[in-house]
Amino acid sequence: MSINNLPILTIITVVYNGEKYLERTIQSVLTQSYKYLEYIIIDGGSTDDTINIINKYINNISIFISEKDDGIYDAMNKGIKNAKGNLIGIINSDDWYEPNAFELVINEYLQYKYFVFHGRMKIWRNDEPLYTHLNRHPEKTLIKGMCINHPTVFIPKTIYDTVGTFNIQYKIAADWDLMIRILKNNYHFHYINENIANFSLNGISSKISNQTISEKHLIRKNNHIYNVMDIHYILDIIKISIFKGNILYNISIYKEYIKYIFINLLKY
Repeated sequence: MSINNLPILTIITVVYNGEKYLERTIQSVLTQSYKYLEYIIIDGGSTDDTINIINKYINNISIFISEKDDGIYDAMNKGIKNAKGNLIGIINSDDWYEPNAFELVINEYLQYKYFVFHGRMKIWRNDEPLYTHLNRHPEKTLIKGMCINHPTVFIPKTIYDTVGTFNIQYKIAADWDLMIRILKNNYHFHYINENIANFSLNGISSKISNQTISEKHLIRKNNHIYNVMDIHYILDIIKISIFKGNILYNISIYKEYIKYIFINLLKY
């Protein structure tokens, strides 16, 4: 579907008891300059003030579903199933878009229609900016883990129609599994070298755990991306046994932060 030869952009927000930050997320969608927008909110049956916040904006929300689900990826799948747009973005209830994000993405989409679009993402902790995460060449590093900034990802509906939606057997890294399946189906990733979205460090997959590395191993196995031995699984086990997860994650944060500073220093 398109209007005046411009694509319809579908944005999906999934939420469960997200009263603290949801309004910021909604406003970051509805205040964008690109107006050919379908906005879908999928609520998991919230018991806090989430529904009241959504109702404040209900006239600008295309589809609102509130019911129990089988986790965050099941909720995302509901949104994708109901989407009528040409291009689909997903933003969670504690993350938010940059003001010009949709215009940036649509301009690229008009040139490269059958690509997966992604860009830079600012990482926040305790309402303070920490660093900006970059990843220009995900094809080279996807085998290791989810290197793409999912809140910045926009996927044409036709790609979902081809490769399917999120596999809900995975509770932590189904977004990574989807990216691998997209890559295996020979679709290309198009990097937008601009800040597209902001991410708060409180999501389900923010910390490394035994469950996380086991699921990542299962995804590699099910996608047949190693022959005999999953070397990355072994490395993950070694790392978590040494650093006990949370420490490892802090190290990875500062590693990214130092890399970001170094890249920016090279510009001068």
